[in-house]
Amino acid sequence: MAILGDTRKCQNAVLLAKDADVLVHESTFNKEEAKLARAYFHSTTRQAAEVAQEAHAKRLLLTHISARYVGKDITNLVNEAKEVFPNTLIVKDFDVVEIPFAGEEESDELGE
Repeated sequence: MAILGDTRKCQNAVLLAKDADVLVHESTFNKEEAKLARAYFHSTTRQAAEVAQEAHAKRLLLTHISARYVGKDITNLVNEAKEVFPNTLIVKDFDVVEIPFAGEEESDELGE
């Protein structure tokens, strides 16, 4: 498991997430706000997905979504990431996500 907090996309992020079963990555902004993300040392959904893809992670969980995104905007954010890395979910504080042991069947659903 790799957890990347407030960070810009960089090669070290890819190295830290290399072959992770789960990558938890902050994703504060959408792809159109890449300059704003960079100014605040954050990542876009697309950049987080690129890190997951380059690192050969198995699953990407996006966190730290800006409060400016609500309702349909959240769906757009996850779809934006899925264009690059299909096995992506947006999670929020206190969500429970099951992480199977090697060899167990994986699920895309959040645990309750």
